[in-house]
Amino acid sequence: MRSGVLALPLVASSLLLASLPAIPASAEPAAEPPRVVHVEGAHNVRDLGGYRGADGKTVRYGRVYRSGGLAKATSEGLALLKKKGVTRVVDFRTRGEIRSEGNYRLPSGVKRQKSPVEFGQLAGILTMPTLSPTATAVRRGYRQLVTDPVARKEFARTFRAVAKADRAVLFHCTAAGKDRTGVMSAILLLAAGVDRSTVYRDYLRSNDELKAYNDEVIAYLKKEDIDPRLVEPALYAQRSYLDAWFSEVKKRYGGFDKFLRKGLGIKPAEKKALRKRLLK
Repeated sequence: MRSGVLALPLVASSLLLASLPAIPASAEPAAEPPRVVHVEGAHNVRDLGGYRGADGKTVRYGRVYRSGGLAKATSEGLALLKKKGVTRVVDFRTRGEIRSEGNYRLPSGVKRQKSPVEFGQLAGILTMPTLSPTATAVRRGYRQLVTDPVARKEFARTFRAVAKADRAVLFHCTAAGKDRTGVMSAILLLAAGVDRSTVYRDYLRSNDELKAYNDEVIAYLKKEDIDPRLVEPALYAQRSYLDAWFSEVKKRYGGFDKFLRKGLGIKPAEKKALRKRLLK
């Protein structure tokens, strides 16, 4: 296997595979609520509705969506999002990621919120003798999403956008939509009173939705004579990654509620507005 240095972001799959053809989304099980949205050319597009929140209420469908990158979404796929009621799309990608992955044009009437959030680098991991540096770097990235004031600012901005929206909001990062997008999903669900075990379940579901995509990633790496085991920790959501985020939240703020108030600056009235918007 090749051992040359290759700088990979924590969202390695998107920047390595900008030239891969679109991969069909996995089929939604017939017995499950319509959480997965099949957007042509995009991956891991999901409605956050259906989860049990505060006071026995349920998160409404059609209010907030999480997604992988939309750079390869077709015009038909983007039109479907508009049909679903999405009027604001939050893009967590940095300028470098947009240059590498490509941009997209939203349908008329859908606004784009640029909210760039850095998520670290895995520079030179292909020269490492073990697999641990990759997973360690990913966990460091999750902690950075707590300590970085810019990340907190953009997460708070997105929180308020969801709380104030008249229609649906969708947020995404790069192709996989599992790390920054996963943390933003956790913040919204926790604020809505969804229990932590359910938050983890939503987070880890990315692995099911991204299976076909990651299979293509691994095939590409093998074709390029790169040992896929060096990169796999960055391709899959792992419980330990979200553990790292929660651990940093507790370390810095004492718990999620204080993180929401002090770290993100969310006022009680704004939290109440979010619950009113999302719960029924």
